[in-house]
Amino acid sequence: MSFLRPDPQQYWLLWFKGVHFEEIGGGNVKEWLAWGFFNKASWEAEDNDELKEYITELENSLGRRFVSGRKAATPMRPTLDDVNISHKSLLYYILPVATTEPFCQHTFPLAPHLLLLQAAHI
Repeated sequence: MSFLRPDPQQYWLLWFKGVHFEEIGGGNVKEWLAWGFFNKASWEAEDNDELKEYITELENSLGRRFVSGRKAATPMRPTLDDVNISHKSLLYYILPVATTEPFCQHTFPLAPHLLLLQAAHI
């Protein structure tokens, strides 16, 4: 029953958008921990000792060491990251519902495309 015991390393990598463990540097982890514990975009000198303790505990629980410095990986920080919003018209949401067969049978009983579907099933 391995599904009951999640892999902590795989869970951890989700916070870094699924990159390989080797692509995460200690600076990236500090950045993520500064967000998680202090709600800051980056760490300050006064937080450095506390963050090092957290990193040591995290490395011990994962059984691996982070490379020093920053790497290209960026952590997810939902309260700080930008939200990309794209506008979609109301039709974008209505058409998938309106073109489903049960909806069309009750709303448009003589819809041409349904007549073709019914003819194909005969």
